[in-house]
Formats: sequence, structure tokens, C-alpha cells
Amino acid sequence: MGYGVFVVMIIAVILLIASFLVFIFFKNLQKKKLGIIIGLFLASIVIVPFLFLTFESYLYFKSDAIEDLKIAKVTLNDNFKIVENKITGFPDYYQITKLEISANDRNRICKEIISSQDFFVHDDYNFLLNANNNIESDKLIANYGFKTELIIETYEKETGYVPISLMIILNEKSNILELRRIED
Repeated sequence: MGYGVFVVMIIAVILLIASFLVFIFFKNLQKKKLGIIIGLFLASIVIVPFLFLTFESYLYFKSDAIEDLKIAKVTLNDNFKIVENKITGFPDYYQITKLEISANDRNRICKEIISSQDFFVHDDYNFLLNANNNIESDKLIANYGFKTELIIETYEKETGYVPISLMIILNEKSNILELRRIED
């Protein structure tokens, strides 16, 4: 766990204790309603972000998927459905999203990957993430095949920011497109 997370946790505990103390203070001054309002406001500064992190997997919509696909220069022409979305990790961020896409989109994307000039076959996932973890770059994109899957992987690491790796994994025989995003 990083130093920043530790500091945030200490501040959260201090705010929760302060909200309780503010409530007690105003209750003793016979202003219980004001104590409740100020105490709840201070507690909400901690509780709302915690709830957002807890339910973040449920707050991923089609528009978010479209934006993530744009990073890898993938567009879906037909309608699609979010089958599963799982987000884990704090402060590291791991997201796995499964989209059910049309057969037309699957076939078109497969052809685009295979016909790209930089397409190659690799023996593992995370080609760019493993190869470039010390490189500062604008953005790298790789198109490769692994077993029965076709993969578009992007890797971006800007100075002062955590690297972002995005993988689009498409099985040639399935209409499920898997999107993996790692901010490590």
C-alpha cells in the first residue's frame, strides 16, 4: 500500500471522528439539528467516495465502453451489450469488461487486426506492458495473436502519471469482446 493511500486513510478517520465530535459539541449547546447537519456533511466527505469505489463496477455504461474502445482505435458499428464489468484494486486499478458484440463487428475487427501492418503472433498476453514498463512514451499500440485470440494492446505512460495498459481481446469464434484496463 502506498504512502498516499495511508495518508488518505488517516484523513478519513480524522474526518469521521471530527463529525462525531461536532455532533456532540452542538448537541451540548442544545443545537442538535445543526450538529447532525454538520456531522453528516463531514462524514459524507468520507462515505460518498467509499460508496463510489464500492459500486464503481455498476456505474460503467455503454458510453464509457465506447470511450475505452476509442483508445485502442476500435469502433463498434452495431449495438452491443455489457455482459460483465468487474473493477478491483485500490490504489492499483484493474478492470475487466465483457461486451457482447454483433458477428459483423467481430468479423470486421478480426480482419482489421490480422491485416494491420504490425500484426504478429506472440506467446503471451501483455506484450507491451511487460516490454515497456520503464519507457516514457506518448502511446504504443500492438496488434497480435495469442492462441485463438486476437489482441489490440495499447500502453501509455506519461511523465508523472501511472502507466495505462488497455487490451482488447477478441476470440475469433465468440461474439464476446473482452476489454482489460490496468492502471498500475
